[in-house]
Amino acid sequence: MKQPLLHLKLSASFMMLVLLTAAMNGQTSLTPAASAFSRGGAYAAVVQPRDTLRVRGAASSADNRRATYLRFDLSGAPADFNKAELQLTFTLVVTPGTSGAPATGTNNRIDVFTVDDTTWDETLLTWNNAPARNQYLFTQEVLAKLKTQTDTTYTMDLGTYVKSAYDAGKRLISFCLVDTTNNNTDIRFWGNTSIFGTPPTLVLSSGPVSTINLTSPIGSESWNVRETKNITWSSANVSNVKIEYTSNNGSTWNTLTANTPATAGTFSWTIPDTIPSSTNCKIKVSDITSASIQSISPAVFTVLNNSTASLTVASPAGGENLLVGSVHSISWTGKYVTRLKVEYTSDGVTWNTVAASVLTSNNFQQWLVPNEPSKQCLVRLSDVANSAIATTSASVFSIVPANKNEIYVSDNSYVKAGNPDSCFVADTLLRVRGTLTSTTTTSASKTYVKFNLSSFTGVIDRAELKMTVKQVVSSSSNSNRIDLYTVEDDSWIGSALTYNNAPQRITGILSQDFRTKLAADPDTVYSFDVTSFVKEQFAGDKVASFKLIDTLNSGTDIRFWSSRQPGSLGPKLALYTSTKVSDEYKLTPYEFRVSQNYPNPFNPDTKIVYNIPKTANVSIEVYDILGQKIATLLNASQNAGVHEVVWNARAGKGTAAPSGIYFCRVQSGSNSKVIKMILNR
Repeated sequence: MKQPLLHLKLSASFMMLVLLTAAMNGQTSLTPAASAFSRGGAYAAVVQPRDTLRVRGAASSADNRRATYLRFDLSGAPADFNKAELQLTFTLVVTPGTSGAPATGTNNRIDVFTVDDTTWDETLLTWNNAPARNQYLFTQEVLAKLKTQTDTTYTMDLGTYVKSAYDAGKRLISFCLVDTTNNNTDIRFWGNTSIFGTPPTLVLSSGPVSTINLTSPIGSESWNVRETKNITWSSANVSNVKIEYTSNNGSTWNTLTANTPATAGTFSWTIPDTIPSSTNCKIKVSDITSASIQSISPAVFTVLNNSTASLTVASPAGGENLLVGSVHSISWTGKYVTRLKVEYTSDGVTWNTVAASVLTSNNFQQWLVPNEPSKQCLVRLSDVANSAIATTSASVFSIVPANKNEIYVSDNSYVKAGNPDSCFVADTLLRVRGTLTSTTTTSASKTYVKFNLSSFTGVIDRAELKMTVKQVVSSSSNSNRIDLYTVEDDSWIGSALTYNNAPQRITGILSQDFRTKLAADPDTVYSFDVTSFVKEQFAGDKVASFKLIDTLNSGTDIRFWSSRQPGSLGPKLALYTSTKVSDEYKLTPYEFRVSQNYPNPFNPDTKIVYNIPKTANVSIEVYDILGQKIATLLNASQNAGVHEVVWNARAGKGTAAPSGIYFCRVQSGSNSKVIKMILNR
């Protein structure tokens, strides 16, 4: 059984026809309180006859706008209505100044506003005294059409506003229809004087409410062409839905399916290759019987085409010596990839997972360098959503055995209370805090840590400050940061520090961003490379002090374990001394490979490392930019394995090679590769 409908129409001329229609369809129509009105702009003389209302916006002049005002009397409406739809029938949608030529669909829009003043009289309205618009309700895009084409009716949902106004006791409600962006809109629809047209109609209905709620994608997702993704939604009192897709944030929509059961709640979409990469994509699910019942992705998501998505390993890029047991920040740059997988190999065959899924926007992943000494290590990044998008370090790096010594804080770490004192945290937690509401550092909490290096003997190849993070309070990951500074005054004692006599920071070492973390989550250890400063202090007074603070006051609140916490040893300084990697350790190659020379640019020496899979004659030659051979570095048979050769640019054809670009060709049997080298004297 159809639910009862009540139509509030704008033309008394239609009363007899409407009543007949109502009698046949169980509908009732009421005459509105006043006629609809089209307000003329600067060119009022060219406004269409009164049987046509108009919304127009011209990019060149705000005065060339025309707005339509509508007013409806709800005094005869049933009290139980729960749905209100405005229906407008369009006769012409054109581009201004083109003599009736069709416009492009993206240039035609109507912004619907509420109007609090319901006392206006259409016969007295002028450009200057028309009632002001108030609450913005929505924007309706309208496709171009010629007057000779079939009239088009658009249905716009006004239910929330109309019902709330009615429940608040209002019986007269007014709306203003205008293009606020002036983007060449010219939309003409039936007015209140034409006996042959259909005037604006407000349709009220009661009974079950039809709803659709899109649950995926809702924004921020990253999908790839050729992937199959599920579009999901929930619905009530809707039989079938239409699903559409946009790649330009709603300017145009493309149909994915014109009709699918709403109760299914899911639609499997294989994204076609024809869709270009776009960061402005949305999905729309709508009732096929009432387009106003719809749900659109609340925010844009991304569709990627493989040709534009990219990943690059920034570090380790190749040639580095990473110490076993140290923490290295694997860093990268990425484009159109939301999440990536991070892996490493120490033999070129077996890949081990560092992080199964990490946000590309994080730009780094801390990695505890494993005890796998090797000279042929690589890091690999791959798109979690599409493993075909992948990259590795530009060339191999080494993992070097190391002896590690850990030194714990030699004096109590200290959280300096700011103003107010509520910034202070108990002794069991260290704290760095900055507040967004203050531009001064008086409301910030700072941590000091100090290490005595006198017990260490040997050579320091790497030094890391390690801090165990218990909680990161701020809700936004990019609001959590620590600035790490050196402190030259090592005479401070934590128990004696006050706000006024705390030691001053000297040199900034680094800034570190932190992700939000609950206290109930597993503790996280962060490591900061402080090698240069620690080596300098070890050569001096053998005491190293640091200060941690958020100098930007950017909403940071990071809490670390203190050395006074039972079961926690607090901040520590890890010192590493490297040992040599055996040339025979994990050096069996699995494929022909030539690494980028290192260093590059160079002066005057550079090293070329290469792998050959089987015994073969190996030829290595250097050419200048003109293609002339200037050096032969090797021409001999070599066994399978990893080899290296050094080019001394002084040993050219009788004279030292000048600065410039050179090419090195390595050939082993049928395998050959050319690398570009830069000599910079």
